[in-house]
Amino acid sequence: FVNRDNGRRDINDQSTRNVGAKLRFTPGERFEAIAQVLYAEDRDKGYSSFNMRNTSQQLNCFLPNIVGTYPGRPPSLLLFRNAPVSSNRSRGYYCGEIDSPDSYAYNIDEIEALGYDGVNRETLRTSLALDYSFANDWSVTSISAYNRQDNQNGFDNSYFPTATPSLTIEGLENHDFSQELRVLTPRDAPVRGLFGAYYFEANDDRGYSVNTTFGNANFGRVSGYNSLDKVENTAAFGLVEWDATDRLTLSAEGRWQQDDITGSREVSVLGGIGQPSSVRSLEFKSFLPRFTARYALTPDWNVYG
Repeated sequence: FVNRDNGRRDINDQSTRNVGAKLRFTPGERFEAIAQVLYAEDRDKGYSSFNMRNTSQQLNCFLPNIVGTYPGRPPSLLLFRNAPVSSNRSRGYYCGEIDSPDSYAYNIDEIEALGYDGVNRETLRTSLALDYSFANDWSVTSISAYNRQDNQNGFDNSYFPTATPSLTIEGLENHDFSQELRVLTPRDAPVRGLFGAYYFEANDDRGYSVNTTFGNANFGRVSGYNSLDKVENTAAFGLVEWDATDRLTLSAEGRWQQDDITGSREVSVLGGIGQPSSVRSLEFKSFLPRFTARYALTPDWNVYG
């Protein structure tokens, strides 16, 4: 779309570049390794968005039913004194059809003048799968993965042409790692199984925001911070399957897992990197069992529970 802010056709302008490779290595009949790597780069301008500020009077369908006010007691709740109370959770809805505008405005020039893009995202994805089969038909599989992303966003909050727009520019780096190990018994044995362990960790790293207030003494300066936000998952799983008869197969499986979630309060420092505070963590544990019985009525029909 033509951008009403600069007259150029750059609304929804997108640029994506990808490069990847996969290598399969089989030095013998029993071992296989597959390595993959992918790098992607996205650089986009402004999106075709518009503000409904001129039609807000039509946001009057399905409004909440106000039945009174909240008195605001005890004194610690004075902030909510005389707050309206409704009998439902409706928030209002647009009446009729929303007309799409013929043109859009996005102050992308002002974002780029500060050295940023609407979207600037770099992604690295890697994985390595190793599989080894023993002479007795047991096999071991390892799957490792590492991913990293550097994401920067520049938002126009006003959506109309102006020399001093309301902008938001921020960025964040994050990475994750996962590792899975599996052991598989011979599949043609009357009793067979699969056992394994899994680990996953995702981390937010460094982030920043840019002062975009026109006329401010710190206009264009960067405030940086480090984050300790993290999600960690550890799991063990297994499956045992038994051919009780020629037609009846029984199986038992289960997965135990623990999630450790860490959150931190990011502290931005103008012209530097602030260290997080108020680090807190929670731990969640669970066990997921399942039992299955399958009976073959005929070679083509099964009943299971």
